Amino acid sequence: MYFTYCNLLLAGLAAATALFLITALWQKTPLTELASFASPGKMLWVDRWQPLRQKGGVFLYGLALAALLVEVTFFNTQFRLIFSQLSDWANLRLDEIIFAALILKLLFFTRYNFAQLLVTDVIYFALRWVFFNNHNPWLVFFIFFVLAAKDLTMEQVGLPYAIFSALGTGTTILFSLLGVWGYTVLQDHYNITVRRWFGFTFHNTLGGVLFGLCSAWLLYRQAKVRWTDWLAVLGVGCFVMFGVASRTAGLCIFMLVIASVCGRYLRFLLELAPIRWLLTAVPLILTGVNFLMPYLYGTAGEGTFLHTLMEKVNGLLNERIYYGWMALQTYTTSIAGQPSYGDYPVDSSYLSSWFFYGPVLFAVLWLGACLVIWQLLKRRQYASVMVFLVACVYACFEVQFFHVSSCPAILLYTAALYPSSYPVSREPEPA
Repeated sequence: MYFTYCNLLLAGLAAATALFLITALWQKTPLTELASFASPGKMLWVDRWQPLRQKGGVFLYGLALAALLVEVTFFNTQFRLIFSQLSDWANLRLDEIIFAALILKLLFFTRYNFAQLLVTDVIYFALRWVFFNNHNPWLVFFIFFVLAAKDLTMEQVGLPYAIFSALGTGTTILFSLLGVWGYTVLQDHYNITVRRWFGFTFHNTLGGVLFGLCSAWLLYRQAKVRWTDWLAVLGVGCFVMFGVASRTAGLCIFMLVIASVCGRYLRFLLELAPIRWLLTAVPLILTGVNFLMPYLYGTAGEGTFLHTLMEKVNGLLNERIYYGWMALQTYTTSIAGQPSYGDYPVDSSYLSSWFFYGPVLFAVLWLGACLVIWQLLKRRQYASVMVFLVACVYACFEVQFFHVSSCPAILLYTAALYPSSYPVSREPEPA
């Protein structure tokens, strides 16, 4: 089914590109204008009713987000274990809504100039190529949602995301408290604590969804964020940390609060060139750390200070470094990705993208992340920068960085794909 959606979009983009080029040549458009990212964009097929079609694009994107979040936060929870046939039917219908809305948004309700359209074609073809080898459905959602976010501000994205994530998650948690399905599981593998799933199928899944909800709310609020927003996010973080006991998600939600406060009150630091360069390099620094730590863990001699240190860090991270080292020893990579395999859970998004997405997409993702930060800093979008940086930290511990339902910050990749036309926040940053 996902392959069909991918092929439909490929055919649509190919036809739109051909028509755009033929029309431009017929109208004798200069090649310099065709090659410029800054040239005016227009709607595909027929460039009419732009304001109305832009509003239609906002609606279609919100509809797709609503369908995805209802699917993830309700129909794919323990609801699925009790009402499996209804869950399967609902998931199919919701997928149809998601991809129909996003394909329509991309082909009929989005503005492009020729250079932007060509970039869309190339990036989409490469990502589709990886998915056809990888078979990971989350990669398809990633591709479609990021590309379709063109022309949308984060306020327009964040509000429907936060509303429907809260509705789906809240309903699932409420039903678990009412006894419709269970909510507490003793996590005895690490012998740490009781971890409550609250109707979800895993505590880290719930933690990730709530991390996504908090991220979306801060992306929606942008410069309008107030102490009440920070207190609300802090409260969700406490619930995740001590109620759900999803430690990585809880800590990253706390980091969202700290980062958001810094983005509001320490703007003068973010305008310094050395700080900008340092923040831009964060994804590359974290990439190096995610490969270096497992290597040091596996090669440090027994009894050395480094080995003792790595053992302690490994324990704090629930064996993540050990599994990373075993993966480095066991797994290989492929130029265009491959299905996940093996006995070692790779929780790091940096490591997993190397093994299962391949070196080409690996480079696109993490160099692209640097470009996202740089473009947002240039546009003084500090609220978005802070959320994206915390998402990069979250990626060290969870593969949910690539899940739209847990990490709305990945939608900011549109700022790297279309830097000259990325719409900035409607709310001016505070002085």
